[in-house]
Amino acid sequence: MSDEAPAATYVDTSALAKWYIDEPRSEDFERWIRDARQPTISSLTVTEMRCLIGRRCRTGTLEQAQASEVFARFMADVERRFFAMTRIDDSTVRAATHLIDELAARPLRTLDALHLSTARALATPELATADAVMADAAADLGMKVVRFD
Repeated sequence: MSDEAPAATYVDTSALAKWYIDEPRSEDFERWIRDARQPTISSLTVTEMRCLIGRRCRTGTLEQAQASEVFARFMADVERRFFAMTRIDDSTVRAATHLIDELAARPLRTLDALHLSTARALATPELATADAVMADAAADLGMKVVRFD
């Protein structure tokens, strides 16, 4: 993990996509993020956002030109540091492995476990997500969850 101050809110990619792509609850997310204290993402989010945009392009919900523009806007926000950014390191990956056991009742996917272990390592009190499994798992870990699903 990086040596930055604890984050106020960790933002999962499923929620963050609503800032860039018009979909259900996008307006709610837009209102929320404008007032959010120190929205934080991880280095994983960049790759995951690129994958999400590519998937939307393949399924026809985004045209290629739109996909390129969406990713460019996201990267511009990353570069101007609209989001606090933290790196995922080996200890985060190991913690994600343990989270899968700790939250065995939840069907966590790999990337969900990595996001949750990142948020936990940062001592993030709040997590924003549009993913029901992620929301329930974060609540199990004692985080306040802002849901956009």
